[in-house]
Amino acid sequence: MNVYILKTGVRIEPFNEDVHLSVFGNGSILKYLVDTIESLGHKPVIAESDRDFESGAGVIICDRVFVSKKLLRDFLKSIDKSKINMLGVYRSVTSAYNLPIMDVEISRVEDGKEGIFYSCFYHPDCSKLKGIKIEEVESVLKNQATRHITNTREITMDMRLPSIRERQYLMSFPITSSVGGHINHWIHILRLNHLAFGIRWLEYIYTHIPGTASMVLSALRGGIPSSHHDLLKRMNVIDREAEIHPSAYVEASFVGKGAKIGANALVRNSFIGENAEIGDGATVLNCTISDNSYISDATAIIFSTVYPDSSVSNVKIQMSLIGRNTFIHQWCSFLDARFVGDVMVTHKGNTVSSGSPFLGSCIGHNCTMAGKVLIMPGRTIPNNITMVMRPDETISYIPDNLPQNVPLVRDNGTLVPLSRLKGDKK
Repeated sequence: MNVYILKTGVRIEPFNEDVHLSVFGNGSILKYLVDTIESLGHKPVIAESDRDFESGAGVIICDRVFVSKKLLRDFLKSIDKSKINMLGVYRSVTSAYNLPIMDVEISRVEDGKEGIFYSCFYHPDCSKLKGIKIEEVESVLKNQATRHITNTREITMDMRLPSIRERQYLMSFPITSSVGGHINHWIHILRLNHLAFGIRWLEYIYTHIPGTASMVLSALRGGIPSSHHDLLKRMNVIDREAEIHPSAYVEASFVGKGAKIGANALVRNSFIGENAEIGDGATVLNCTISDNSYISDATAIIFSTVYPDSSVSNVKIQMSLIGRNTFIHQWCSFLDARFVGDVMVTHKGNTVSSGSPFLGSCIGHNCTMAGKVLIMPGRTIPNNITMVMRPDETISYIPDNLPQNVPLVRDNGTLVPLSRLKGDKK
């Protein structure tokens, strides 16, 4: 059966590239979908015009849609194949995790529960789509399709987040391999990668160790045992050509070919791409670090995604998305929380809620973020931008005969005695 990936022309700011090229785990969304389709015994077809549709049953997935292997397989198993069907799931922790700003259809279904429907369709005869303009195919299918809810399973773990004043935050974080969603904004790329480890690890053990996935999920539902770190260390998938220092601690992570992890580094619940390097003493938690990227010594990067060929040298960066071939200096600061309300982001010219009080920023491709650059939460930095500190914030000229043993301060790029500053009171 053909599975058509429908080109919609959607591009995600600030990257300005086709949405299906967005990073997911150790590859792209397109690579993941193609691998998924082929592993299920179907043929992937990029549909750019109505001439690409052939006779016979098929699946049509818009290119801005992510559907995991298990969700697609369960959808195809459970539908009435004599009808056009649209994939839906019940609202859950998983389906709601990435929901803000998403252009999905949300409606009440027969049992009174809320259903979320994605632009993924089954058609019993795709030749009937010939003659329809490619940009109209999605709306035609929506009008004709029966809404079908596919049942999913998930487990959730409560994760403590920083307290803001008297307010305590706990985030319910889902672990499941049944994930769907639309990619309309950079926050969807970021949050989809938060879910990537659970998806790819469960798929890995389903494939390589039959029966283990159900056993582990059953165990986790009963609570994580006191010896869970031993279990998590056994959940690593490490390429034989990766180099990991004996003092590094790695658990529940995928480490690619040629990757290097330095002395005393901590890597947990993360993807480390091919030839990526994690420096000595670095901390990488719940991240995707793509191919050929570098996390420098003592850097802490948490719940973030880094595109290929980038370098991050930062005291701490959280909840952020870093584009391709981008450099982040150690003194560049990403603020990632609001005291009141949710972090706001821009989308199609409007300011909208991200759905969370915790969010960093998105830096485009080919950017350089220098020292003492301070970025407010939820900002989108375009491609090819270089940000530097103000020249008068540096000490560029050291005068001769500076007075000794008196306090000196920076003023307009040089050093002067503190007593000279305007307003100084003796």
